[in-house]
Amino acid sequence: YRCISASDMLACLLMIPKIATSFDPEHTGLFKNNYFCEIWNFLWKTSYKFSLFAVLMLSAVRSFYLLSPFSPRRSTLVKVITLSYLLILALEEILLKVFLK
Repeated sequence: YRCISASDMLACLLMIPKIATSFDPEHTGLFKNNYFCEIWNFLWKTSYKFSLFAVLMLSAVRSFYLLSPFSPRRSTLVKVITLSYLLILALEEILLKVFLK
């Protein structure tokens, strides 16, 4: 639940600069800076994709434990899969920037 809440909170916080720009379209604020745009874009894409992945993992783990309630807990496996997915998301963004420029 913490991962889902954290990624949803990040997505909400990332919308603050976008909302501020919507109120005054002539004053783009932070979006004038290319570095900010790149970081914002990466965080935005990663946060919503990770949020969907976290819900998927939560559902899969719950289903697994409902089917076999006496099996040992594999929390390290879930952590490894989650960190691997975050690494894949980061590599995807980096490779898209490198090869599509």
